[in-house]
Amino acid sequence: MMDADKTFGVLDFIGFDGEKMDNKDSSKVENYRYGVGSEEHGGALVVYLPASVAKKTFAYDTQVKLVNPTVQVFATASYNDSEVITTIFADDMVPANQNTAPVTPKSDKKE
Repeated sequence: MMDADKTFGVLDFIGFDGEKMDNKDSSKVENYRYGVGSEEHGGALVVYLPASVAKKTFAYDTQVKLVNPTVQVFATASYNDSEVITTIFADDMVPANQNTAPVTPKSDKKE
């Protein structure tokens, strides 16, 4: 499993970057695309979230965390050039200060 904090460092929300439509049904949104600034990579990254998750409207520069991120990397080559494409998917994106750990309710019983 990837350690997102070590891989990406601090992530700052840049904004909504569009929608990826379904290849078979062009009226159906497959993913929402967002830009985030990565401290570790020194630039912007594109993150895809599923359309089943509500659109994110964080303020610019809000520190965020990715929930269950995965990275797909592939390369393309031509006669005199090559390019590495990195695609990042996540189940969700939440503010970095939001507690994502499960909460166990406290009992009000006095012993």
